[in-house]
Amino acid sequence: MRFIRISQVESILPVKPSTIYKWRTQRKFSQIFKKLGGMVLIDVQALEELLKGQSRPRGGCR
Repeated sequence: MRFIRISQVESILPVKPSTIYKWRTQRKFSQIFKKLGGMVLIDVQALEELLKGQSRPRGGCR
């Protein structure tokens, strides 16, 4: 397991920190957030799995 601060997420993954803060506030995707000593951290592995699962192939309209 690897944890990062929300402010560091943009340097590693194609997600802006503002998006992560929004998810936290709306209690979306709670599996990626961990709290340690009052600090909210992101489980990088859980976030990568979430992003892989959310991606959809782009196809044309019929």
